[in-house]
Amino acid sequence: MKFNGPVTSSAKGGDAETAFGDDGTVRIPELPVVITEPADGPPQAEVPPVLLPPAETGAQLAANCKTLQGLYAKSGQQPSEVESLRQSGTSQLGPLLVSSVKSVRASGSSAVYLVGAGSGAKVDVAEVTGIGHIILCGLNAGNLSATGNSTLDLVGSPVRGSVRTTGVARIRTFTSDGVAVSQ
Repeated sequence: MKFNGPVTSSAKGGDAETAFGDDGTVRIPELPVVITEPADGPPQAEVPPVLLPPAETGAQLAANCKTLQGLYAKSGQQPSEVESLRQSGTSQLGPLLVSSVKSVRASGSSAVYLVGAGSGAKVDVAEVTGIGHIILCGLNAGNLSATGNSTLDLVGSPVRGSVRTTGVARIRTFTSDGVAVSQ
């Protein structure tokens, strides 16, 4: 599965209802992300597109990460390749299984949860601002930036690039077992 072009989303709040179109797409009205299924086969089993409850500790984050990785492994779902992913307002996206993400940004009070597919899965740039929250699970991380009162959590995601924080923003790094790793 591959996203063509930027994936953007903005919501004012409330629960979004998922609509399944006749053309093989999934449309979420308040989160306008369109996912096109392969034309040469049946749709892959989908993991429900909802964020897990907020997790504050490394152990909770690691447990959630392992749960998601197990669900995706059983579902047979194909990972997505994303050029640019932008979340704003109060919108939420994830968990989303990915193999490659060029750039992901969360602003306002939005949230993004990305799960890596395999040891080569990567995110080149991750940026979170405002009181936004990004969780990277099992991804090789490139350049990271957190500003304002935002949080960027990495679980089993080694950092290969630069790390920048300002204000009271947090970038927290944990092993796949939930042990904190100092920057």
